Amino acid sequence: MLNIRYQISIALFLMTINVFSQVNLPYEQNLTSYKQYFKDKYGVTISIPARFRDLDKYRVHWAVREDPEKHTGFIYGPFFLSKDKKCMIVFPSDFFGFFGSFEKYKTTELSTFYFHPKGQVTAEVETSLGLYYSPGDSRNKVIENVDLYNYVDFIFGKQAKEKYNADSYSVSNLPDAHKTYFVDESLEKLRKKKYPYCTSLFIQKDERAVLDIKLFFTKKGFKKKEKYINMLDKHIWFDEKFKPN
Repeated sequence: MLNIRYQISIALFLMTINVFSQVNLPYEQNLTSYKQYFKDKYGVTISIPARFRDLDKYRVHWAVREDPEKHTGFIYGPFFLSKDKKCMIVFPSDFFGFFGSFEKYKTTELSTFYFHPKGQVTAEVETSLGLYYSPGDSRNKVIENVDLYNYVDFIFGKQAKEKYNADSYSVSNLPDAHKTYFVDESLEKLRKKKYPYCTSLFIQKDERAVLDIKLFFTKKGFKKKEKYINMLDKHIWFDEKFKPN
């Protein structure tokens, strides 16, 4: 049975999708406006590695599985393609913000850290495995932590600080990534033809926000996924002195 915090996390995620579907984005659909929005609202500087080119795509719905009964997904854009065409990096339309006080969501589940989007990370893996449908569905099956860690690495402390000036991040490989789905026809055609592998990168700055990045790979690109993930080092950087308006 799903725990209460997990259900709330997914329910709020679904509400976020509905909101984005009904309103305009708070920035113009170009890279300059996008980067300025994240810098002003969240105090994070985003720069794109030189080896990637902008595909000029925004506000694209993505789902872990092309199945209307399985709801896990989000809205993404901008999209970037590596010059060697072995990796496509996808940024979110907005951050996962902390809902209310950070203290409210701290638990003793894991005594040495707290990772806000763990519910979303888990939902993506479970949905990819075909175990999860939607909050409260009687068909849901919960993957145990020991099995979850076969797919996900959670990193805290010094390494997160050095790479992103963040507090933590996770890297997870979707087990059936070839079953993911973009609503945008041209992106879905590209994904199906060349990118059957998908890795999620969630970067967390405590008490501020979480950045959810997706990386899609060719077979050759996936074998060197660490190289592409490391290209983002210091290209995503949380301002230590940032204070929200």
